[in-house]
Amino acid sequence: MKLNIIGTSALAFCLSVSLPAFAEISEGDSEVAASFSVSMPDEGEDTTMFIGSYGVMMSDTLQAEAGLFYAESGGTSFGQLSLGGEFYPAPRAELMPYLGAGYALSIGDFDDSDFFNIRAGVKTFVSESTTVFAELIRLEAVDSDFSDFGQTQMLVGFSVFF
Repeated sequence: MKLNIIGTSALAFCLSVSLPAFAEISEGDSEVAASFSVSMPDEGEDTTMFIGSYGVMMSDTLQAEAGLFYAESGGTSFGQLSLGGEFYPAPRAELMPYLGAGYALSIGDFDDSDFFNIRAGVKTFVSESTTVFAELIRLEAVDSDFSDFGQTQMLVGFSVFF
């Protein structure tokens, strides 16, 4: 299954690289995004995660973002509310790389486990307002029973700017 997810992620990324940009992002734009991942933690079972987020471009290169995560792992489900931001060094390029970070407050079965995340990815427009993206994210537990827990995830998804 891991190989299928990695292969699908690579295919989505390769397709996005070959598509031309039709638009650009700028201050005041809003973005709604959805993504999916299967993570492979340093310890424990694989986790399937769905993420939805809303962001507002505070400048041409900086975005404030809030996200909701839902995950299942080993029969246990949990969620997170994440607040953070992203930096777009080239908001008008065909391939828009970005860096981001955030803090996630957990809810559900692990409501005492908060996480800090750092991420890097690339987006490209496939229509006037829609992007596809691939993102690598690193989660580290903060102040919890899982203080030594960390995991890396590869996300693929799409977003709409308006």
